[in-house]
Parts: sequence; structure tokens; C-alpha cells
Amino acid sequence: MNHTYRDILSSELLTRKQSNPRFSLRAFAKQLDLSASHLSSLIIGKRNLTTQQAHKLLNKLELSPADKSLFLSSAFPHLLETPTVQERQTQLIAEDKFTFLAEWYHFAILSLGDISLNKATPAWISERLGISELQARDALKRLQRLDLISIKSDGSFKQTGNPLTTTDDIPSGAIKAYHRSMIDIAKTKLDTVPVEEREFGAVTLAINPAKIGKAKKMIREFQNQLCQELEVGKKKTVYTLSVQFFPVTDSKE
Repeated sequence: MNHTYRDILSSELLTRKQSNPRFSLRAFAKQLDLSASHLSSLIIGKRNLTTQQAHKLLNKLELSPADKSLFLSSAFPHLLETPTVQERQTQLIAEDKFTFLAEWYHFAILSLGDISLNKATPAWISERLGISELQARDALKRLQRLDLISIKSDGSFKQTGNPLTTTDDIPSGAIKAYHRSMIDIAKTKLDTVPVEEREFGAVTLAINPAKIGKAKKMIREFQNQLCQELEVGKKKTVYTLSVQFFPVTDSKE
């Protein structure tokens, strides 16, 4: 559990190492625009942050609202005032939005609301999605606080239909975390789901970079068309369509 900005830096380094065993302190320092020795000194407590450095690191790290607050309060406790009740509520909603975007199962729970005979219980959701009951319970509460689901009198739930939008204060780190988790899940499903129940494909080609914008538009249009086709009729299970389109060569221009 993170308690100070030093813990957060150490945790972020560990997370990156888990995703890429070859990732090093030097690589992390380069991402943060620091020297490796400077970053090492910050983590082990030999150096302290300046205000300018703190804001620079916050822009690079893309932390959740809660970790941002902890980062600043642990670095400069004398500069922070006790938040009001309204400010704490605002912080809670901001954290809810960040977590909603970052954790894949929130979107899956919303889709489960379209399945008949669903149950608004952590046990049922945990069994259907393969997540812990604690994760399911917290997610249910979070989705209710964000007014994204409503619990019906028969104990089932449904999506409220409110538009799913984000604001400028939601860090892109949440979106990145979501896509990382979907990639990890896809690797698992490749080995555990029968081939007749899934589709994995990839194509590598040389392209005209001027057409990247058009390609992205075509991908989004295909995703929308597929959703319209598959969401008709009786719904029994939840699927994820994930498309990656990225360069495999380093740009020299």
C-alpha cells in the first residue's frame, strides 16, 4: 500500500517491471525526464522533491486523483489544508471515474445488466466475470454512485442509460490501464476459450502514414456496426472486441 510519494514512485517502477522484466530504473528515469541517480535518491529518501519537480512528475505519471493527492500531501504537508465535505465528495467522484475507466470489469458489469435474470449481488457477478467478490462489491457501489446502474425491486440491475463520458480531469493513465488489462485478459483467453468461441487475427503491412486517420475512422465504424448487429435478440453472454493498430517500426522522421 502506498503511503508517500516515494512509495508511489517505487510502486510505479515495480508495475512497469512486472509488465516488462527488462524495464530498469534508468528507463523509468528517462520517462520521467530525470537522471537515474536523481530518481534513485528520491525513492530511497536521500533527496526531497521541489514543488516544480512534483508537478513535473505528476504530469508524467498520470496518477489517479487519490494518488495525486497523496503524492502532494506527503511531499508538502504544510501547504495543504483539510478538505471540506464538498471537496472530499468531489475527490471521491473523481476517483470513482478514474477507477471506472481503469478496471475492465466495470464495463462488463454494465453489459451484464442486459442479460435476463441477472443478480445485483457480488457473488453472482464474481462467478460470471471471474473476479473476486470484493472487487464485484466495490464495483457495484461505484457504479451506483456514478448513477450508471440502478437496482430493480426484484434484485436485478440495469444500466441507467446515462451517457458514458469523461472530462478533461480524467488522466489518460486510466485508459491505458484499461487497455493493458484487456491485453492481459486476451492472452489468457487465447489458451482457455475454444477456437469456435473466439476470433484472434493479425495482419502486418507497410502503409501510407497519411491514411492513418482514415484507418482509425474505418476501425471505429466497424466496431459500431458490429455492436449494432450483435446486440439484437436475446443476450446471454458478454464479449469484448479489442482492436490494436500500431507501428512495429520506429519512426525515423
